[in-house]
Amino acid sequence: MEPQPDRMKTPAFLADLGKPTLRGIKKCPKCGTFNGTRGLSCKNKSCGAVFRDGARKQQPSVDAVRIVTGSSSQVYSVRLRDRGPDYRGFVELGTTEAIQTVDGTIITHITGRCLVPTCFKVSSQGGAENQCQHIKLAVECHMEATPHTLKSSVLNSLQVTTETKQAIWTLATESSGPLVQRITKTIMVVKCKASPKHSLGFLHVSFHEKTRTKGVMEHKFHCSCQAFKASKSSTSKEETPKHCIHFYACVCAFASDEKLGQEFSYFINFDSVVASQPIDESQVNLSFQEWLSSVTERINQTMHYQFDGKPEPLVFHVPQAFFDALQQRISMGSKKKRLPNSTTGFVRKDALPLGTFSKYTWQITNILQIKQIFDTPEMPLEVTRSFIENRDGTYELFKCPKVQVENIAEAYSRVEKQPTIRPLELKTFLRVGNMSPDQKEPTPFIIEWIPDILPRSKIGEMRIKFEYGHHRNGHIEYREQQTSPEQTVELSPTLTTVNIH
Repeated sequence: MEPQPDRMKTPAFLADLGKPTLRGIKKCPKCGTFNGTRGLSCKNKSCGAVFRDGARKQQPSVDAVRIVTGSSSQVYSVRLRDRGPDYRGFVELGTTEAIQTVDGTIITHITGRCLVPTCFKVSSQGGAENQCQHIKLAVECHMEATPHTLKSSVLNSLQVTTETKQAIWTLATESSGPLVQRITKTIMVVKCKASPKHSLGFLHVSFHEKTRTKGVMEHKFHCSCQAFKASKSSTSKEETPKHCIHFYACVCAFASDEKLGQEFSYFINFDSVVASQPIDESQVNLSFQEWLSSVTERINQTMHYQFDGKPEPLVFHVPQAFFDALQQRISMGSKKKRLPNSTTGFVRKDALPLGTFSKYTWQITNILQIKQIFDTPEMPLEVTRSFIENRDGTYELFKCPKVQVENIAEAYSRVEKQPTIRPLELKTFLRVGNMSPDQKEPTPFIIEWIPDILPRSKIGEMRIKFEYGHHRNGHIEYREQQTSPEQTVELSPTLTTVNIH
């Protein structure tokens, strides 16, 4: 009997696969769930972390994005393929040229200017062979950046200096187009002051978030402006990295949008996370001109076309030192201090503060003197104000547009055309002095001062009384005084008045 061959032993199912590895899977940096390497987002629904933007990945023109400029200028943000996904530059495309060859073939060519620092190529003649890779990306681009609005209320609440706020507002308004627009998930384009390095008035800023070892999140911000020295924002509380104006511009845009606010919450709260210093109360002060500007603005605001022109007195509580400076303005142009036209004493018995007070009254009947008293560099007194009438019968302030100078040819050709239709002219004007030849007594602008309403704080009460009129197409419009609900209530207490001689 022949010997039987040894039967081969069959291993258990999948027992010979060897040591397991993490090939083909990756750990979610946010929640720790294992996902496939090709997954676009975490499969843990409560996490929702996005690994890569699949929709943008499928677009062939993701390497170039057209920027919203608000003008006919065609500016593109292009990726520098040889330097990685976070390095970008600008390309400006010009006019389209149709060139006919010898055999009659028409070749369409778009002129362009590459502003990538390592390239700086200009294509103005010839075909595609004379174009650099960046201009070619821009020509083939079909994607546009996403503009983001900036709310003025958010800008006002930003914990930065007034100069920084003003600089951001200037950037947003001095040229057309959005201040901040999104190019990729992490890169924004922000308007900037034109310079040799940023000749188009745009630059790139980037915001990154990544998980380091032991689950520590690292946040980075980078801007290509000169003011930004460090390219890294650390989470360390001891360090205070510099912030440029473009960082704060992006923060304002993020905080103005709910979704962006959640996505970039770290950078919005960055100051509170690291450098905020308590406000030094001794450094918070209000100058006389700043206070006077608020008084002037109140007077301007009161002269509204919608109302009858006889407003209630404007009441202010004023430090004695401020009124002393105002009284100096009242005496401007005179060698001596101008005394009040009348001084009245009164006793207040049935309302606080109780006691005997003096009221000093100045009556001014010269409109130029009123301007000298209340004009400030920040807030000039508006002797007249223009308005437009809405369909519902209400009125709103009219801001005069900038005057455009026309050339001589246009001016002469207009003579033969029909005259332009003048819009309805609605104005309010301050009634001071003699407003008509038959007026016997001049209309006064009255300033009343009651010192020491708060005696320990040296605060007094100033009242301003004036009237204003209405012009409709150059003619004075007379109105009956309207009584408002507030005017029907007795607000002032009964006063016993005596004249002081």
